Amino acid sequence: MRFGESLETKRWFVLLTVCLVYIASAIGYLTFNSTSVPSKQYFHTDDDNRILYFTDVSLYINLVFSYLGCWFAYKYFRLSVITCALFTAVAAWIRYFAGADYIIVLLCQALLGIMSTTLFGFANVVPDRWFATSERFAVNTLSGF
Repeated sequence: MRFGESLETKRWFVLLTVCLVYIASAIGYLTFNSTSVPSKQYFHTDDDNRILYFTDVSLYINLVFSYLGCWFAYKYFRLSVITCALFTAVAAWIRYFAGADYIIVLLCQALLGIMSTTLFGFANVVPDRWFATSERFAVNTLSGF
């Protein structure tokens, strides 16, 4: 049976799962940014560049590895969703328990960036693989939000 010939009964659960991975990745990305006064106070620094590294590390990793992330999401969708969810949670908890240890938090931010490289692939795979043509607009809209 080819993709698109029949509808998966659990397709809305798949969409919910992927959306939760999107949300976790977005929270991990937005936690620290260059304009965040609380982040500067938390790390006891006035240097904007040190805080800007948190944003930059995620963006550069996505720029370099997004093609591989999309390929991995297409070839191994289930494994990539589980892996991304697991390692995003692990990185977030390590960041939490690391407190104000800048290097550990920055390394966890890099791990969050690596785990978010598959998100672009999910955006393509989920509507095409599990949803009918008439539902794809709604699926893309929901996952975008």
